[in-house]
Amino acid sequence: MKRLLLFLVLTACALPAGLAFRPAVAMAGDGEWFSDEPAGDVCFSGSQVWGRINPDCCGFPTVSIATDVVVLTRSALASQTILFDGSNNPLLNASDLGSPTDAGFRFNLTFFEHNNWDVMFDMLVMGEMFSRQSVDASNGVNLFFYQGVAADPVDRATFRSDLDTGELNARYRLCPYLALLGGVRYLELSEHLDFDTGGSSGGYRSQADNRLFGGQIGAEGVLPLWGYGRLFAVGKYGIFNDRYEIAAQAMSGGAPIRIRVHDDMNANVGEFNAGWEMQTFRCMTLRFGYQTFWLHNVALTTDQLNQYSIFTGQGSVRKGNPVYHGGFVGLVFTF
Repeated sequence: MKRLLLFLVLTACALPAGLAFRPAVAMAGDGEWFSDEPAGDVCFSGSQVWGRINPDCCGFPTVSIATDVVVLTRSALASQTILFDGSNNPLLNASDLGSPTDAGFRFNLTFFEHNNWDVMFDMLVMGEMFSRQSVDASNGVNLFFYQGVAADPVDRATFRSDLDTGELNARYRLCPYLALLGGVRYLELSEHLDFDTGGSSGGYRSQADNRLFGGQIGAEGVLPLWGYGRLFAVGKYGIFNDRYEIAAQAMSGGAPIRIRVHDDMNANVGEFNAGWEMQTFRCMTLRFGYQTFWLHNVALTTDQLNQYSIFTGQGSVRKGNPVYHGGFVGLVFTF
């Protein structure tokens, strides 16, 4: 439901902006776009307009729609012991949960204007990245959980991470190969770390949710390969307000204990993607590439295990810097 609301809100913002930038009727006399055709004819090369447009596209583009399948991997969790044996020797490290991977979907809608300004709406929805590790409980297992000691037995840790983002940008084309952009982005990062015994529905659960909103700037470039498609690259960096929430639930002799903490802090998000695109049909481009997100100063669930007291709620947030990276393949349709 949250993803649907995010999509509807951003689409509602993008469509009026796109209509406001609706291209005027192209004329051969438009000084911004040179044409070798006789006066009165319109034939713009896609390479004269901007990347994501087929070089053989004839006619000034009005809108492009891009859809990608994205596979991202989260960087390994920060190293720290999260389970100990009965003698308090390290039994399971957070980094043992590895680097979970999952697939997602990315959507882009771009409106083109003759004055070199474009409006771009992007949305990325990832699946839930999942990792689980079990330990040998024959020598006992100790869990130190939010400044308490687990009373009920545990022998398994489960980690989940979910990343979704949407953005609205204005882009200014400096030339057919380079553009600057700026806009706003909303990003949501949710992570869960659960401890329980195999087959048990109870246990100890920790969550950290980050809702980031702020502005960003960036640049985009393309490099023609003279009949072999084009290389492209996009980089963005922004400063955000992070409205985070940290929560935990624990069993204590069968009675549940809960805490929930809300606060704000500053965070930063960087994004880079690059790849190769090739023409298939006049209105369709096939592309392959690599994408990475790096988040700075966000609340991660594994980092909070003993930052707060589950009995009083007192404590301070520990900030982390996860990285998400992977490949994508997709299609771009131009109209």
